[in-house]
Amino acid sequence: MKILILIFVLVNFAGASSFVDLGNEIYVPSVTDSGFSLIDKKTGDVRFITIDRNNEINVKESVQTNLLGVTGATAGVLENNKEYLVLASPQSNRLGIITKDDDILRTIFPLEQGPQFPINIKPVTVSNASYPEEILLASKYDNNGETITFYRDLQKNIKGLDKLSGLGSIACLQPFIQSQTKKRLGVGVEAYDEGSRLFLIGYSESNKLIYNQSHNVSNNTQLATNVTREDGETIIIGYLVGEKKLSIIVADEFSKLDKPIDIKIDFNIGSIVPIGDDEEPSGILVNSEDGSIATHYQITKDNKLSPVTSFIPKGGTFMNGMVSVPKKGILMLTKGADSSTSGMQFFRWDGNKWESTKKLDLPKLSNQSTDYPTLFWFSSEPLVSADASLLDFQKVSDWTTGGSGTIDGPTVSNLYRETFLSSVEGLGLPEVFTPQVPSGAASYMTNQYTNTISLSALDSITALSIPKINVSPKSGNFDRPLLINASTDDSAIIYYRENEIQSPWKVYKGPILVSYSRNLQFYSQSAFSRSPIISREFNFDINEVKSFDSDGDSVPDFVEQSFGIKPSAGVDSDSDGFTDLDEILQGTSPDNAESKPDISSKPFVGQSFRIAVSPRDYNSIPAIPGEVFTNKPPVFVNLRGMRSELLDRNTVEKVYNPPAISDSRVAILEPNKAVSINEWVILNSPDFFDCLNPDDFDFINKNTGTGREIYRVIQRPVHNPPTIDINLTGSFSDDVTAWIKKAKTTLSQHQYPNSIETLDPAHSLISVLLETAIYNFLTELDDQIQNDIGVPLDLPADGDNPLQLGRDRFTLFGNRSNDVTRQPLNDKMINALEGAGISFQQLLKNVENVVLEDQKIISFMNDLYEFHASHTSPSAPAANQIPFLSFPIDVIRSLIQTDVIDPDYQSGFSSELVQEFRNRLIRILDEDVNSAKRPIETWTIEVTFAENEYLHYRNVDNDDSVVLFDGNNKEFSFDRGIGIVEGTRYVITGYTDVEGPNGLDAMEILRADLSFTPTSSDIDKDSDLLDDGWERFFFGSTTNVSAYDVHPINGYSYLQLYLLGNDPRDSAGEKPSQDSLIIAPQSTGVQKEEAGNLVIDFNFPEIYFDSFTFTVLESSDLSEPVPVNDANIKRIGTNLFRINFISNQFQERSKFFQVSIGLRDN
Repeated sequence: MKILILIFVLVNFAGASSFVDLGNEIYVPSVTDSGFSLIDKKTGDVRFITIDRNNEINVKESVQTNLLGVTGATAGVLENNKEYLVLASPQSNRLGIITKDDDILRTIFPLEQGPQFPINIKPVTVSNASYPEEILLASKYDNNGETITFYRDLQKNIKGLDKLSGLGSIACLQPFIQSQTKKRLGVGVEAYDEGSRLFLIGYSESNKLIYNQSHNVSNNTQLATNVTREDGETIIIGYLVGEKKLSIIVADEFSKLDKPIDIKIDFNIGSIVPIGDDEEPSGILVNSEDGSIATHYQITKDNKLSPVTSFIPKGGTFMNGMVSVPKKGILMLTKGADSSTSGMQFFRWDGNKWESTKKLDLPKLSNQSTDYPTLFWFSSEPLVSADASLLDFQKVSDWTTGGSGTIDGPTVSNLYRETFLSSVEGLGLPEVFTPQVPSGAASYMTNQYTNTISLSALDSITALSIPKINVSPKSGNFDRPLLINASTDDSAIIYYRENEIQSPWKVYKGPILVSYSRNLQFYSQSAFSRSPIISREFNFDINEVKSFDSDGDSVPDFVEQSFGIKPSAGVDSDSDGFTDLDEILQGTSPDNAESKPDISSKPFVGQSFRIAVSPRDYNSIPAIPGEVFTNKPPVFVNLRGMRSELLDRNTVEKVYNPPAISDSRVAILEPNKAVSINEWVILNSPDFFDCLNPDDFDFINKNTGTGREIYRVIQRPVHNPPTIDINLTGSFSDDVTAWIKKAKTTLSQHQYPNSIETLDPAHSLISVLLETAIYNFLTELDDQIQNDIGVPLDLPADGDNPLQLGRDRFTLFGNRSNDVTRQPLNDKMINALEGAGISFQQLLKNVENVVLEDQKIISFMNDLYEFHASHTSPSAPAANQIPFLSFPIDVIRSLIQTDVIDPDYQSGFSSELVQEFRNRLIRILDEDVNSAKRPIETWTIEVTFAENEYLHYRNVDNDDSVVLFDGNNKEFSFDRGIGIVEGTRYVITGYTDVEGPNGLDAMEILRADLSFTPTSSDIDKDSDLLDDGWERFFFGSTTNVSAYDVHPINGYSYLQLYLLGNDPRDSAGEKPSQDSLIIAPQSTGVQKEEAGNLVIDFNFPEIYFDSFTFTVLESSDLSEPVPVNDANIKRIGTNLFRINFISNQFQERSKFFQVSIGLRDN
């Protein structure tokens, strides 16, 4: 395992090294010679520029620091008089220290996140050799606001001596030497609630920071410090980029800042550079924002501007600015095509004016990485000691020689370094160098280990020493909730936070569901270093955010997140018996089971339904409510599922709410468990019940027993919860508060149901026709399937036992007293019917439409029920009663089969009328029922992530994108807020007669049996089935290619190229010797053997089988699955494998299996 120790360089600072932001570059004057550093802000590349005693300009080739987005820098000196430059990058999340003498880069990771402004505040009067450096460091992304930390000797006091936290946004921080006291302070600009203000910061004798706020200034004010006034006073200049105004700020003898004095100039300011020493006029160089002009101003004792000279670039060029070279003069920095400085023009003061002396072209910034280590330090002798570990590495030059050896002192001698001259000349310019030994190092190695063996790093110092971090998806605009996945190196920890001031960092523990516009930051921390800060901005249409509800509990995801609960956790996150919505409305905590309401407010969460049911007799007279005639038996109405299971039971009563059905006599029914939206529910009345019109309630002695058993099949109702209609503002906390307030009002006023379902005689006919159609469909299935699912079949006559028809032993009404010996529908039958393409919803719709529009059928059914009521107790006189008269439901069943009506009914119905009625029924069964069959297919789909789109699905058989819908024609997602991995494959079954947007293939999904999901392993942390080290070696990161991406030249997947050991880069010309294969499982789903055991067969290239691990998991729905302990996988044919389940333990109807595939470590 790689071990890294960062060696903090001891830096002693001298001089007042304030920096100037020139727009694209940062200028830092030197403190030990006449020169300066020019830093490219975007890349962190540094160019050291000096002017020697002969006034010759010397420019070193740019040095790479790999610090992206540099915001501040300062300069100082080492004890041996070598000057160092310190750079800060909030994005890269570290400091870099580099010397212009040997280009050795050192990295410092302060405890605070996002270092942005380092300044030197070492006392001016102390000895460099005897006093360690002192730095104030402003950091942008620390916990609880921005910070300023006081460091003295970073190597020994990495935690800092003191820190100010909770600051507002710091626009700038510069060193300032007070002219009377020579005291060195920090001066800056901090934003606060009412704007921005100046502040001074120093430290006491006890090393505590002293922070003093001062006058208000404009937001984003920049400061030029240590500006010398005409009378020698040191002052500060404030300015705003793009404005024609600057401010003179004077500090008194007590280091208090006077009120800024505003002065207007003639052009928009881009930057201001202090200028002046004993050989030239003091003051400032004011550079224009557009690079067209710069003016040298002196500042008079009475704080006025006195222009000295203006500078205008010639030849239509522009400049990045004019800068000062201490004790030499000033330079005009000419802007190149890439906006970096491409040339310089030198001006010297001749005693009266500025004279142009010479011009110089600057070498371009390096466009290739030279940050490769060339000297390696180990804990013991490598290649000899098995315990040797890499401690540190350095870039000394292009190549080092000297072999290896043990260390017995603070330095190592007899080492050489060489410079790469060209591809023709090779290495040259050898010179001896003597490196300092890092702490703990006992051995070293150079590039040239022996004459025949050389050592080279496979990546840059930065890449080798800093943990990798990947965050997906990328920033963008999204139309649905998405999960943010982050991954890093084995030993590192990921932190994240909202990208806003005073937001704390949290440990990343897994995918983050985002359903409200958020700006997040991530970084990875290892034992000795940390990654850059990765920012991701996810935007949503604010009008859509309130509709994002991953678990369908009627609480938007963003509201649940504000309470710290997982948006996919379901209706009751803390399992305390109260829904999340109920607790949020009542002010208790939905994530704490100990905090719950005393009584539920029972808000409707949209996951169930409630219906009002009114049984009627043949004259449409409703059932009597129980409170009207206490001497009459109550009228119970049952609600059952398709398997005849009881879902609810209630009596008919007078209801007063909701207003839509006020004063009605109904039974209110609500199921006690979830019912699939694809299924039916069945309502039924008692066998006998009393009916009376409300207008006749005074006629107590009226014959009321005219109601007879009625069964009605309805599609499972879908009752959407009331709409919480608010206009979101984009302010998270305000929107959460507004939603809760609106929800309380809306839900308190919401009442349902708002319509009544009647039970009429015609509904019993519809139910019998549906029962007949279902049985007919079951008998059309394969014989083996019929046997497996328990379809009642015809039993031939046997001795005294007559023929028993299978249909006479099947029922849709398992609770009916006359059907107790019949077989009701079961899970297996329902699955088989759906698998055959039977749509229960369409079947019901077809039959209802015909029956309820045919008045002759309705009249016949009313007459049939009236006949029964007229000839049976309690409604018929004893003289008219027919003993054991069959109920109308049994009469209809018999009539469909035998074409004659029950003999007891023949006196009331002519044979012609009966035959006409039966013909209509047979026509319905022959013509209208079969159209309920919908085209059904099984697809294998794969999850892919498109740009600015969280996920979509691809049919692996034809590579076409597809769209999925649920039974309500709403777009369906497998994510459901629990996360999903790119490359996951699902085996799904559903109807394909639906239309997708933009001509895409679509499916109304019925079920998902199986998924194949990539999972992480020790060598594949991002779960993409490619070795992370292999990806970094060839592509520089783990995000450039995916396993199933196709190589643009040879057409092979990158996964197969990895497994074959071929070079995967686009320029690689080698073609694999093996044929291109699809290295992904392909299956038709979960199957059942004759013995009833479940198996999963799948195709997979057997030559690669041992390169992967396969783990089987299961769940009863699409929630997070758990491992199956008794599953095994064996080969049953060429490239064909079978998953066997040792015990047949899976009884749930909707069993879902997941096979996780991981890259094997060896």
